[in-house]
Amino acid sequence: MTSNGDSVPNKFDVTRMDIDQFNSVARNLRSETDSLNTEFGRLKKFMDDRFGCWGNDDPGKQFGKQYGPAYQKFATDVQGMIDNLVKNAADISGIPDTFLQQETYNAQQLE
Repeated sequence: MTSNGDSVPNKFDVTRMDIDQFNSVARNLRSETDSLNTEFGRLKKFMDDRFGCWGNDDPGKQFGKQYGPAYQKFATDVQGMIDNLVKNAADISGIPDTFLQQETYNAQQLE
């Protein structure tokens, strides 16, 4: 019997998780976010090393006034996005452990 009295379970009566597949996907996500973080670091260093290359003449100063703040906002926003992805990947990696802990607890309660 299911929780709703039916003899045929519905999708809400059973929770299943392929732990190995989930761990594989989580590892791939962590790897990809690490790669993204590394590549953005390289891009940012490249751009930072060339910051100000437009010169000190009037057109260069005008360009710098517009580009500088926009670049800083871009760099901050992208790094924030990457930091969130890295944190989310770490959080997602903990889901199977939490699931298994709950399964162990539930099994102990049935004994």
